[in-house]
Amino acid sequence: MTEPIAILIADSDTMVRRFVGALLTQNGYVVHEAASGRDSLRLAREQRPDLVLLDVVMPGMNGLEVCREIKTDPSLQSVFVLLMSGLATDVQSEVSGRESGADDYLIKPFNESLLLARVRSLERVQQAEEKLRQLNQSLEQRVAERTAALETANRRLAGEIAERKRAEE
Repeated sequence: MTEPIAILIADSDTMVRRFVGALLTQNGYVVHEAASGRDSLRLAREQRPDLVLLDVVMPGMNGLEVCREIKTDPSLQSVFVLLMSGLATDVQSEVSGRESGADDYLIKPFNESLLLARVRSLERVQQAEEKLRQLNQSLEQRVAERTAALETANRRLAGEIAERKRAEE
């Protein structure tokens, strides 16, 4: 059995955090909450969630800034970010959000089923990326093993060639 997905909900609106948190908890996710951009970035670094649901408009550091920080931090690059907004709802806002590194963008108010579908979709993508990472590591290890075996065989062959040359002389 796999570990439950950890999700950080970052929204300055307490009601949104409670509502989304309860929905996700009921659906088997582990939930952490943050009320500001700076707190969300701190918690992302501490908790290493699989997914961050990040409000665009927050006090201090906005969601776009937090998203950029997450996506440029090597230790957090694999964390998926779903930006949410009830204010920045035009196409250009979504484009800006995606250009900041967001993996998805959701307009508030949103339907519970749609939110869960988006979370599950990002979860599937993340699992596929993890599987690909594992396969790449396995392939790299096999290549390294084969390369080492070939180097050993080449050294042995070079030694045999040198020995035959000495015998012929």
